[in-house]
Amino acid sequence: MTPVNNTTPTTAATANTGKLSTKMNILRRLGITVARTTKGGNAPTTTTCTGSAANGLFSKTSGTPPTSVSTCSDKGSTVKAETPKALRKRCEKKVEDMMKEFDCRKLLKHPETYGDLKADLTDALAHPILSSDLEVLDIVATGGTAFVCAAIPQSNDSASPWESEDLVALKFTSKRSKHSWAEIEIMEDLKKRTEAEFLAVMNFSFETEQYHIMVSPYMHLDLSVLTTTKTEIWFNEVNFKVTLAVCREIFKGIANGLSELHKAGYAHGDLKPENVLLSLSHVPTAVGTTPKLIPRVSDFGHSRFSGEPTGPKWWYYGTCFIAAPEFWSTYTKDPENPKRTRLTKSANPTHHHLFPADVWAFGCMLRDMFGLERFESPEKAKNRKVKKGCFWYNEEFRKFAMEIMAKYKMDICTSRKIAEVYDHKRARVCMDFMGEELDDLLRGCLYMNPAKRITVQQVLKSAFLKD
Repeated sequence: MTPVNNTTPTTAATANTGKLSTKMNILRRLGITVARTTKGGNAPTTTTCTGSAANGLFSKTSGTPPTSVSTCSDKGSTVKAETPKALRKRCEKKVEDMMKEFDCRKLLKHPETYGDLKADLTDALAHPILSSDLEVLDIVATGGTAFVCAAIPQSNDSASPWESEDLVALKFTSKRSKHSWAEIEIMEDLKKRTEAEFLAVMNFSFETEQYHIMVSPYMHLDLSVLTTTKTEIWFNEVNFKVTLAVCREIFKGIANGLSELHKAGYAHGDLKPENVLLSLSHVPTAVGTTPKLIPRVSDFGHSRFSGEPTGPKWWYYGTCFIAAPEFWSTYTKDPENPKRTRLTKSANPTHHHLFPADVWAFGCMLRDMFGLERFESPEKAKNRKVKKGCFWYNEEFRKFAMEIMAKYKMDICTSRKIAEVYDHKRARVCMDFMGEELDDLLRGCLYMNPAKRITVQQVLKSAFLKD
């Protein structure tokens, strides 16, 4: 999913910094601060969190939604039932507040995909689960086919099926979308086929008149936050720096998740940093426990199934900037927007296998994790002063990219979206790094010819990801 307002928060948030973004409010609620390293290495101000919200666990794993329960926790007291008119008024007010806090222009512009946001979401919030069991907090993310809200249980009753402090994610897919059932069916099938340790599958789903709603644990972060240059994560007073060890563990988990998906016959179809969610876990050690970030591949709205060894065929990849070269001909400049980078589908696109495309996307994410820049216009690339980092083939890769540009006749619009210069930005992240290991893995993932690209099983066996 796309992060809030297409931006990633990078500064510490404190109580007196004015109006916070919706996403930062949620992160602060979980005890997370995303901050640039301060001079002298001092830790940024943090807001800590206790209870089950701090570890993000959602212990109710039943595949069916819970029965609505009373929101009153005082034994012996009685509460007058809310009238339908009062409930409607409350839901309308809540939706208005949510729309003020989140940039809803994308949702409002495409009612054929997201529905009539104000009317449909107001009706949905009146559902017994959303009006009694869960308090919907805010819209926190949008994607190509759905939007996500954060919610927290309202009931402290001992009979409640919810943990009192478990924050959950609600993914709303409009029934107006022809693909509304697809992701739910895929998730249900994945739960039967695999343990899904590194896949963010839903706990259960339910529906309102307007939406299919999937309920999942609320993950603390997505990988796009960690790809921000020189970012540190302070998590319940635990500092996660983007070290080589952290990078290896995260990408090993992503590769395992992708392997689980491919073994089940599914291609992801839209693998990118925003679709890799991170949660905090505590791993037992000989002297106690060690905190660890666990990645889970999410958002299966573009997934496809096939029993073929190279996966299903499709004519486009979910996000153009991370699409493999064989899909580049799918995207052309929008003639109505000649000065913008908006792309449209070609008239007669060719179908390609998606397993190799997932591996290309994995390589692009790994490149991004190390602050390696994407392709710029030929003019900019020609005049750029290449910094010498931990990779030793900058000029060779520049020539490789230019050949791709010529073969596929890429214009400046598309070229900004493609990998080119391996420009190492992170100052000290790779001090103890053996460059050949990552070099070999990136080359294997980023072969222009999909037939030569390594498989996800070979990714897991690579020297870079070995224990």
